[in-house]
Amino acid sequence: MNGLLDNRKSDIKYFMIIICCYGFGLGFAISSIITVMIKVMGIEMLPAVVGISSLFKGLGGITFGPLIGAVRDASQSYAYVLWILGGFQFTGTLMYLLLPFGVKFDNWNMRRLERKKNHKMTTSFSDILEE
Repeated sequence: MNGLLDNRKSDIKYFMIIICCYGFGLGFAISSIITVMIKVMGIEMLPAVVGISSLFKGLGGITFGPLIGAVRDASQSYAYVLWILGGFQFTGTLMYLLLPFGVKFDNWNMRRLERKKNHKMTTSFSDILEE
């Protein structure tokens, strides 16, 4: 009996360590969202970006809850639900990791559009066609 209780105590210790690490990581990610928004979109766009972000969070909360419940009811198991939620977590992490490439592409595209806007032709099209 004493060995069984010791085993449960160590399981609870590991469970608490895992939950604390997950909570720390999640808190870090949530608190850094505003900083990332400011860095990517700029401080002047922050109110609009926070509003759109909150809109999508609200819509996700309203729609994903019943969808996850429907998957659980259809499969009669929480395993599939946890795989789906883990996939969403992995996708979100992958999107955070790919964010610098998106910023780099956006900067490249803005420079390209600026060059295109400032480009001045020295010869008109009619002169080119006559040659």
